[in-house]
Amino acid sequence: KLPHEYRVFRCFQDIDYQHFHVLTLYCPCRATALAIYLFPHHCHPAGPKGDITETHMTYMIGRDLMREKMQGFDAWDEELSSIANMGYTFCVNITIHNPEFVYHTYPVKWSQYYQKHWFTLRDPVLLWASVNDGKKRWSAIPGLDDGWITKRVMEVARTFGINYGAVCVTRNNEPHRRKCFLTAARHDRELTDNELERMWKLFLSGLESLTNNSGLTRSEVEVLQLLATGYTQDEIAMRLLITRDAVKKRIERARQALKAKNAIHAVTIGIARGVVDVWKIEAGEEENENN
Repeated sequence: KLPHEYRVFRCFQDIDYQHFHVLTLYCPCRATALAIYLFPHHCHPAGPKGDITETHMTYMIGRDLMREKMQGFDAWDEELSSIANMGYTFCVNITIHNPEFVYHTYPVKWSQYYQKHWFTLRDPVLLWASVNDGKKRWSAIPGLDDGWITKRVMEVARTFGINYGAVCVTRNNEPHRRKCFLTAARHDRELTDNELERMWKLFLSGLESLTNNSGLTRSEVEVLQLLATGYTQDEIAMRLLITRDAVKKRIERARQALKAKNAIHAVTIGIARGVVDVWKIEAGEEENENN
């Protein structure tokens, strides 16, 4: 009889990506839900200018967009790369629907193999990160090479020179307290205590330097959330006890911050980046029906 996690892996293997976000809501394994939305099969490693494309819900971003998002990114990247000589993954603001974005520098061939063989669904490092906070070397993660499903990930990783590594996990300081993580890999040796501490500090400083909610203020996010729920501008003004002109100004500021073409596009980008909460949309629809 196959282990439960393998049955979950197999049942999702041939399902079209457009159904992922619905099915993960019913998945009993929290770690598996993380795996499904974190690296959908249609995401490919971003190149030097591989910025995200909102229409395809691709969350991998390239260096150019990282420079826009993070002040002092080049210096941050240089120091982190000196610790992680085989690459790293920086995942920001994970929600049940998707992360805001993912940036990684792992070898392209390894990333392609990883995605092709659905390793996200059984990666012991990501499974640990989904239910823990803090920092830990991969070798210290319980059961890293014990499970016959999970150990395959580490065995193959070593053939690509990814032999040692560490992971840092925390929740950011914005109101939603979304989970973020950083993984780093080496080919030659374990990270020293000093390197692990530097990695942790770089992780926290990187999160601090990022603009929360994609550059949106809380009031702008609130208006986008209400638009996504189906409220008109007049209804939003009445609900928030502000003028219709104030609503328009917030929508326009949100549109500019997200580089959207119009209000609908801004809402779409907000959902794609996890700024607009899908759960609240569903709750709001029920509220509108009741009213």
